Amino acid sequence: MVRRCRLVVVVVLLAAVCYRPGEHKKAAAHPETFAPMTPAQRERVDSLIATANAAPTDFAAHKQAGLTLMELTLSGAIEWQNETERLLERAYELNPSDDELNRVLGRFYNMRAVEHDFRKASWQKRVYASLLGDQAPVDMTDEHFVAYSFFALAQIIELADRRKLVRALSRLRRLERELEARVTADPANVELRALAGNFALFFAGYVPVGQKRRIDTGIGHFEFVRSHWSDMRPGARDPRRCPNTYENFMFELGEALLARDRVQQAQAIYEELATIAPPATRAKELIAAVSRHRLAHLDRYRGRLDLMPPWPSDVGNCVVCHSYTGDLPVATLVVDTPIDLTAIPTTAAAKPLDVAVARPVDGYPADQRELADVVERRCGPCHFTGGRASGAVDLLVYDEARTHADWVLDAVESGDMPPERPLSPQEVQIFRRWATSL
Repeated sequence: MVRRCRLVVVVVLLAAVCYRPGEHKKAAAHPETFAPMTPAQRERVDSLIATANAAPTDFAAHKQAGLTLMELTLSGAIEWQNETERLLERAYELNPSDDELNRVLGRFYNMRAVEHDFRKASWQKRVYASLLGDQAPVDMTDEHFVAYSFFALAQIIELADRRKLVRALSRLRRLERELEARVTADPANVELRALAGNFALFFAGYVPVGQKRRIDTGIGHFEFVRSHWSDMRPGARDPRRCPNTYENFMFELGEALLARDRVQQAQAIYEELATIAPPATRAKELIAAVSRHRLAHLDRYRGRLDLMPPWPSDVGNCVVCHSYTGDLPVATLVVDTPIDLTAIPTTAAAKPLDVAVARPVDGYPADQRELADVVERRCGPCHFTGGRASGAVDLLVYDEARTHADWVLDAVESGDMPPERPLSPQEVQIFRRWATSL
């Protein structure tokens, strides 16, 4: 009897972890093409690459070229993925302790992982080891925990591909427990809720065991994200940097609601997405077209669990959030009859190269990562050079924040800042400890 039970468990694990959602989905009709560079973009990139190549020991030149090319790659210029990695990897070799570089490079490798391409797996492990060290997840800043979670995602996918099924499922369950504990400790953290929701719906498409539970978990997180979108960190919701993040998350929510037969709620989401919010992008145009298709056939798709994991973030997550003119992969889009998305006209313009966008914090010392995380997430939407309140103080630059520490502390303790929603008591205490230690 024990052997029989063990056999059943192994079979369930095999089905659960090796499940390939794309294999049973009917693709919409659409070419697998992405955004070509504009002449201005190409001139800028060629100049940056030439500068880096001419100075093989110049960390800053390689980092700048790599980050610029990464932005364009994520916006749809996929053919530059290898060159982006080359530049950023060279920058890493020159300075393996740069937090921003390690964070973005480690996550950039997930573009390969979700496509089951593990040629950079050893590089990803190396970069994340430099970023995270031997910290326990519970002790990590939010910024590092997000990076840790994406590393865990890549590990789970790789283990499943190598048929290390028990280990893959065990790693998934550990990550889910860590995410749940993190969200429970900080339920108002919108980025954590989006992260947990994204992972819940992604694995709902891969692991039939507990599928409905994961969908319901994802729905709960994304409903919170929808109602608290203004609290999302600036980089994720700035339309000049990530123009489609909201549409991506909300389409995930709509698909999850429809899969659970919550038709009226799904309908409201699709109706919202059917109207394109500026700036117009190709991703929004395609999401709007599929949303209109869902609205016309709600009864056909209601209760369909094969909507998981939701398109387009199942394989195109990186591109869908950042893309301006780039098309989206459609091989995993669930449609009963093909949709000719090539007939959808476009008004999308190319991604701007130089815009005032809130970038990650600059110059914050290693022992102030907790403060830096709160500043970037809660203060950054306004207080950066070129931002709405940059005339007051650029809080993303540590020297500026330190110079105005008394003013900053008064503003957060009084609840005047941030104006939309005051900081939590825990966040205020972080500022208080910092300001009084100077």
